[in-house]
Amino acid sequence: MDAEKAAPGIEPLAAPPRKAGCKLFSLRCWLVFALLALGAWLGGQAGSGDRRRKPFRSALFPQPAAAAGDNASSAAAPPATGEAPVPAAPPATGEAVPAAAQFPSVVYENAPVLVGYNSFTPYEPENPRFGTCMFLYMALYAAEHKVNFVFYVAPKDPPPAPANLNELPTGCRSTEYCRHGKSFGGCHRRSCVGPKGCLLHPVWCKVKAVRTAHAAFTTAPFIIWLDTDTFVRFDDFHRSVATVIPDILSKRGSPLAEKPFVANQERPSWWTNKVNSTQGQLGVHYRHVINSGVFIVGAGPGGAKVIDTWWNSSLEDYSVDPLKHRWRTDWPWEQDRLLSLINEPRHGVYDIVQVLSDPSKLIQANWMAAEKRPGTCLSCLPRWRCFFYHCSDTKEMKLFWGKRTLYVAARMLQACATQTFPLEVTLTKQMPEAHVPGFPVSLKYDAGNWCPAGGWLHQLLRNVPSVTDEINERDCDYIDPTSGNAAWEKHYSMATKVLELMADRHVVTLH
Repeated sequence: MDAEKAAPGIEPLAAPPRKAGCKLFSLRCWLVFALLALGAWLGGQAGSGDRRRKPFRSALFPQPAAAAGDNASSAAAPPATGEAPVPAAPPATGEAVPAAAQFPSVVYENAPVLVGYNSFTPYEPENPRFGTCMFLYMALYAAEHKVNFVFYVAPKDPPPAPANLNELPTGCRSTEYCRHGKSFGGCHRRSCVGPKGCLLHPVWCKVKAVRTAHAAFTTAPFIIWLDTDTFVRFDDFHRSVATVIPDILSKRGSPLAEKPFVANQERPSWWTNKVNSTQGQLGVHYRHVINSGVFIVGAGPGGAKVIDTWWNSSLEDYSVDPLKHRWRTDWPWEQDRLLSLINEPRHGVYDIVQVLSDPSKLIQANWMAAEKRPGTCLSCLPRWRCFFYHCSDTKEMKLFWGKRTLYVAARMLQACATQTFPLEVTLTKQMPEAHVPGFPVSLKYDAGNWCPAGGWLHQLLRNVPSVTDEINERDCDYIDPTSGNAAWEKHYSMATKVLELMADRHVVTLH
């Protein structure tokens, strides 16, 4: 309180006699100022280690320490069962990776992570039906091999339009998308919030989902992305990705420690022809044509660098693309930029990526070679008999194989609920225009890890009485027009109920 403003009735203290101070140009003044400045500089250096030096003002007037919890992580608490890895720090370059909103309720340490994404949960009516069926089958596969299977979904509310639109490139403003009509899931009203707030087509969030999983699952040896129309072929249900992927890389690629990103070569198609038709334009020469339906990201900074570079490439100017794609809003979306990363050294990841399933070496020369060399083909159409069936060719193919996976999964759930093992399932029907070698297929299952008596799935199925309803292959036959639609609808409804009950084990909101 100033003496002049003391309360009435209180006599201000008399000021002590003032000592003679230093004059502006006196030697004493300059010595005092020099000592103060030196002390402030040394104080700012003390204990700094590798940290950035404090500003001069901060050294003279240090701020109080933040209270405990001021900078607490926004990540959710670890799941109740299993031990969740601690989310990794954001990468040093590029956009920061947001902390995972939550982990699934069960996390397997030191195990691979299978990752999917869609705007909707697998049990919502807007989700493509073939995707729901394949998800159920893959959930049983993940339980059998104790690998993580995380399906990221968009937040319920659509994102707002970016406030800095004038600072963003063309194509960052869309907030609503429709694609392929109702049979493919109808309208997507949840754009993907990309780098710097750019609103991208929803498909771009597959890259965001993998970035999030890579940062969160710090003990996983690798992350595998699977498109919604992709699943492990029935014959390989008993083979774990934990051993299959290293085996494939040892035969046809390089270890993930050397090349931590694995892309998949597109088969001979109109897409490969289109890419090859632009060879040399804008100085771009393509070594490989890429299909982004399946890819692998190894642990560590090398894998993070590739996925970060891919994510941030969404903001590149459209003029750099010889194919003249508008990838922020239109097909082939993120696949166009991955094609660029794999083939153009300018991105800085050219030497740490590898490509598998080269058609010129495996498929184009003799497409039966995949059957003769089992385990060497990562992913392609079902007729190639690769480890992953990627049903990307036609709508009919997606629906046919979606119903096949539902039939197999429903039979497995029946056996689990009644503990009737061993189970044998025979598949006889095929698509006439897409013949797959080796049919009819006879599949055998025991309880294994996925459904021991009294286990979590066995107990969960007590809440779904319809799981024991009789089902036959014709109920899930897309080709036969006389097959009963009512039976199919009943089995599909059962599948969505099971998925909703097991959602906490797999479904995570992507922020």
